Amino acid sequence: LHAKGAKTVDWSEWERKLSEVSVPCAILQGKNDRIFGLGAAKRLEQLIPNAELLEIDDCGHAMAFDQHRRLSDFLMTRI
Repeated sequence: LHAKGAKTVDWSEWERKLSEVSVPCAILQGKNDRIFGLGAAKRLEQLIPNAELLEIDDCGHAMAFDQHRRLSDFLMTRI
């Protein structure tokens, strides 16, 4: 879904399914993301049991480009 179209979707079914996630989940969010803001990431963290939110400074939507070292360091500690 395109980000603009996402505002017209009824997300209630997805939110119910997210509450059923049974594995640990990492949510990585660039603090400067103008496409999906920090509020969306915090909402995901509330919906998903065992979720961990990592807010990344000096980072927008393109996390792999903006903060590649921080992202790879985080991922390597989880393998």
